[in-house]
Amino acid sequence: MRKTYASVDIEVPVATCYSYVKNSVGNPKFLAAYRELHRGRREYSGRFLNESENRRLVIHEKAIDSVTGIRFSGWTITYDLEPVSETKTKVDVSLEYSVFMALMGMSTTKLQSINEMLGRGQSLLALEYPQR
Repeated sequence: MRKTYASVDIEVPVATCYSYVKNSVGNPKFLAAYRELHRGRREYSGRFLNESENRRLVIHEKAIDSVTGIRFSGWTITYDLEPVSETKTKVDVSLEYSVFMALMGMSTTKLQSINEMLGRGQSLLALEYPQR
């Protein structure tokens, strides 16, 4: 397995972070954005493998070969949440992928995983600035 890792401190309570990640997978806005970004592909494949309330979430997402459309083992994303204070949370996010996926991606998989981590980190940081 290959791994990309990031850590971020967020000025929101741990329960808010946990709820955000847990609810985002089935959120209609998320699913609509996924369909828009992946036109012609199947529905979002993410599913929870492991949950520990306000502590950890593990999500597995299948990969799709862009040429054949065949799904295969893809990403495993782990969120580890640690309360720093009542209003601050340390979030460790790791993304693991198989060597097979790295080979299928022809060396772009590492860059894709970094991009994925940046997007997930940015969405968590956005929690500090709630919409009004």
